[in-house]
Amino acid sequence: MGSGNVVSANSQPTEDLDGNEALEIMVILAPGAPASISGGAVINTLTRVLNDLQKAGEDRFPFMRYATEQELKELAEADD
Repeated sequence: MGSGNVVSANSQPTEDLDGNEALEIMVILAPGAPASISGGAVINTLTRVLNDLQKAGEDRFPFMRYATEQELKELAEADD
């Protein structure tokens, strides 16, 4: 996806629909980045994350989420 398109990323434990342990990975994108990122780049990133997690011994499935800082701000305001 390109380092210029990603502001930050963080993860937290979650569960899948069956109650199995999983990871939620939130990728914060730079303004304008969503328009410049191809579907192939997203798939390549997910594949790389899956492979790196497996190499590290992590077997929880990563649910990848993407948002810009502005989108997160708007979601937080809507929840208020």
